[in-house]
Amino acid sequence: MQLYTWGFGPCLGITAGETTSLLPQLVEDLAAVRIIDVAVGDSHVLALTHDSEVLAWGSNSMGQCGQGHSTSPITRPQRVLGLEGVPVNQISAGTSHSVFWTALPSDRLVIATSLSVKVEDIQTQILGNTVA
Repeated sequence: MQLYTWGFGPCLGITAGETTSLLPQLVEDLAAVRIIDVAVGDSHVLALTHDSEVLAWGSNSMGQCGQGHSTSPITRPQRVLGLEGVPVNQISAGTSHSVFWTALPSDRLVIATSLSVKVEDIQTQILGNTVA
């Protein structure tokens, strides 16, 4: 998988400075890396590699890029510190935070519903009994 970005600022991950890209640009630092998931926060980006390594870049104003500081933007993908040897399987990015799961998606109960399904119906299907 190749990763492309466009827009403005350090979230692009394509240059050491602030820049504007009006067309998709390849994030060259990741061209040789097998990326399996990407999460985008308000002003940062996370990438999960096939080897369970998490890379981050962006504004980092709240330390959300996991570099041990919040003093400067991370303009190119950097490995998140402190996760060495941790089997990360899923990533999520919020406005000013990042979250990593170590459980495989198949180990978690995932439910997809539509607006026409009632919560009670889902509980009945999961628990195998009637919910009062």
